[in-house]
Amino acid sequence: MAQASPIPLMGIDHVVIRVRDLEP
Repeated sequence: MAQASPIPLMGIDHVVIRVRDLEP
């Protein structure tokens, strides 16, 4: 999945991780 499009996925992943960290 990440290999398919690392640039867009990285951005989305970063946001998801941030939100999850704030509201686990």
